[in-house]
This record gives sequence, structure tokens and C-alpha cells, in this order.
Amino acid sequence: MTGSANVKHFVQPGQAPAVGTSIQVDIGGGAAMVLQTHFAQDAGPAEVDRLLDGMMRAAQRQKAKAEIVVLGKNIETQRKMLADLEFQMAEAEKSHQRQVLASETREAKWREEIAGLQKSGYEQHRKDNKRGDYVPAGAIRSRISSFENQARVEVDARAKLLEEKDKAEQGREIARVSCEREIAANVKLIEERKALIAGV
Repeated sequence: MTGSANVKHFVQPGQAPAVGTSIQVDIGGGAAMVLQTHFAQDAGPAEVDRLLDGMMRAAQRQKAKAEIVVLGKNIETQRKMLADLEFQMAEAEKSHQRQVLASETREAKWREEIAGLQKSGYEQHRKDNKRGDYVPAGAIRSRISSFENQARVEVDARAKLLEEKDKAEQGREIARVSCEREIAANVKLIEERKALIAGV
């Protein structure tokens, strides 16, 4: 908010010229408004101060009204951002659960293959009346080893998924908290501007 000493003289018959003054108020968005008044040339300091103080208060109220509009729009934008973040978090959780379930299903498949090979090998071991405990060997051992590797791949994949999920959630949580703080700060500013307008 700026004041300018644009002085004009208004002459009435039989009276001393009046002195005009104006204050330019920046109301944001490149817009401005001008408040004008005038006082008698022979007005005392108290009268001049009263008029100028009144203009300044009026200017502050008008500026506050314009700022309330801008702050309200900021809150709308931030609330939309917050809603978008919450939607993204919900969608990311759904995607994570789908990927985890798919990985667990694949791991279960490899575990079933391993169990099947061990069972068939053991049964063949008993059928052949071999002595000692059954220990997979040859082709069966190679296949079991391959399936175990595939099962470990799925375990590692889920660990990586969880790490990526935690990292993404931390970023979104920071953004969410920031939005909430901005909303709260703007709400407080609006209340302050309303109090100023009401003269509280």
C-alpha cells in the first residue's frame, strides 16, 4: 500500500482553497485502487491526522477484502491438491497389494513344484527300497534348485516393492502435511483479515 501526495486545490467563494490527497492501494493481482479526500487549507494537524488515519484504515480494509478472495482461492487449490494426494495414496496402496498378491501367488506355485518333486522323489526312493534318508539328486535336485531360486526372486521382489512403497509414501506424506499447514495458515490469515475489517 502506497500513499501519494497528489495535492489539488478546491476553491469555494469566500473560502480558502481545499487541499486534496489520495492513497493508492495495491490489492493484488496487479490491481490497485485509489482513495481520495480533501481538507481545508487552514485545517489543524489534528484534523489532518484524523482524515489521513481514516483513509489509511479504509485502505487497509479494502486491501484485506481483496486478500481474503486470494486466500480463499489458495485454500481451494490446496484442498484439491490434498484430495489428489489422498487419492494417489489410496491408488498406490491398491497397486502395491495387487503386486504383492501376484508375487505371493508365483512364490506359492514354485513352493508347490518343489514339494511335488520332493514327494515324488521320496516315493521313488521307497519304491526302490533304497537305504538311508532320501536326498534329492540328479535332475530332480537341479529342478528343485531352480524353483527355489525362483521363489527367492519373488521374496526379494516383495522386499523391493515394500522399500519403494515406503519411499513414495514418505514423499506423499511430506506433501500432505505441507498442504494441511498451508491451508491452516491461510485460514488463520483470513480470520485476521476479517477481524481487521470488523475493526476488532
